[in-house]
Amino acid sequence: MSAKNVKFRGLVVDILFPNSLAKWRHVIMRSLIDSHSVDILVYKVLGFKDLPFSIDYEEMIDEMSLKKYDIYIFDTQYAYLNKYNDTNFTDGLKFMGGKFTGSYLFRRKEHRVDDFNFYCYDFIYSIFLQSFQVFQRNFQQYIRKECRHFIHLFPGGGYSDTNVIRNIPKSACIISTQEFTTQYILRNKTTHSYINVYTGPYILKNEIILLKEKGFFRQNCPLRVCFTSIGKFKEKGAFIYDNIVDTFHTRFPTSSVEFYSIGRIWKYTHAISKGVLPQSEVDSLYEREIHILIAPITSRSEVVGFPHGVEALIRGVLLFTTDPHDMNHRNGYNFREELYIIQDVANITNVVNKIEFYDTHRDVLHQNSIISQQKAMDLFCYENTMGKIVRYINKIQ
Repeated sequence: MSAKNVKFRGLVVDILFPNSLAKWRHVIMRSLIDSHSVDILVYKVLGFKDLPFSIDYEEMIDEMSLKKYDIYIFDTQYAYLNKYNDTNFTDGLKFMGGKFTGSYLFRRKEHRVDDFNFYCYDFIYSIFLQSFQVFQRNFQQYIRKECRHFIHLFPGGGYSDTNVIRNIPKSACIISTQEFTTQYILRNKTTHSYINVYTGPYILKNEIILLKEKGFFRQNCPLRVCFTSIGKFKEKGAFIYDNIVDTFHTRFPTSSVEFYSIGRIWKYTHAISKGVLPQSEVDSLYEREIHILIAPITSRSEVVGFPHGVEALIRGVLLFTTDPHDMNHRNGYNFREELYIIQDVANITNVVNKIEFYDTHRDVLHQNSIISQQKAMDLFCYENTMGKIVRYINKIQ
């Protein structure tokens, strides 16, 4: 077998899998399952603030090819997962004298005949810094010296200050999701291998996404505006969105514009709350109902703005957002009037006026939807995001 056809074995370390939320998680996991022979080790977190994170096995069984996996259960609170096995793994592994620290492990069934150990893996892929840290603390001594660590370094999840990078072993490979992460690496001349993937990823390999049809923008269809946040909704600008909704209805009381909210947020006075939805339903809403997404709305540099929201752009939704790090220009995306950058979050008058403009100028709404959707699909396609990561893993091996 030629080197380029070798399928490296990897271990993905995560805190949620399988979970139906967050498009970027779906694309990362699905892509690694397809491109490499990966197992998934989970240190399960029960929730974030008051939002519980469930184990969505049945919802994700087809999308993540879960029938290809045995589930080794190490924590008794997850013993119920054994109902998805065709043999009993509730006692977990005898590895480490029964003191295995993980919650559960999804292991490919073709390796069932082999005793489990970490020596078989060519690479470890950690989603968030905390996943890498807990794995390194418990299992570093059990892997091969040649095994490479890849850290998908999103803000949060143990990464709240760029200075923590100095504590990451130089042998680890960093997938930088923020320009300030890359600048730290360059400024301090660390020897980490790294690549830049500043958004998502949000598109699967060979995924087909259609442009919205003109009829979706017809004048007799209510303009639908939406805000979304799964995590820290206050930091994402939920209060500002509430003000936008109230101000719009005060100024245009006879308008047919409809305002929605998705995710972990309170019920607004004038917005229709959809609650927390599986990603498949969010995608469907973007494709079939929503015209404008307003999120995140923040001037705080520690809170990420654009290109968050790209998953909506890719499905033809216009994006109103903030860009505290000027990522649109610094990364050369160069979206123009088709992307509405909110310059002053304290002054929502311009935002309200822009919504009203699009409501009365559906031809411009349609035109800018096509422009932004096509640009987003080109800039943030699989080859430029998850495909880039897959090639990076293969190149480093």
